[in-house]
Amino acid sequence: MDKRIKLSIIGCGAIGTETGKFLDRRFSKKVSLKYIFDIDPKKEGNLKNCLKNLKPRRAESLSVLF
Repeated sequence: MDKRIKLSIIGCGAIGTETGKFLDRRFSKKVSLKYIFDIDPKKEGNLKNCLKNLKPRRAESLSVLF
């Protein structure tokens, strides 16, 4: 049974990117980054490219997350 904490990041600017990189670096075995969302698809792509261990999916809209 997967006991990892499920998280999503809304906003892939400076704070969201640093948070994602921190989770990837320090907690990739304890968290599952399910989704990322930003109104700018380029920022989502930049965040995904920074992650080595976590593999989030792109949320098509905020309604997917709530």
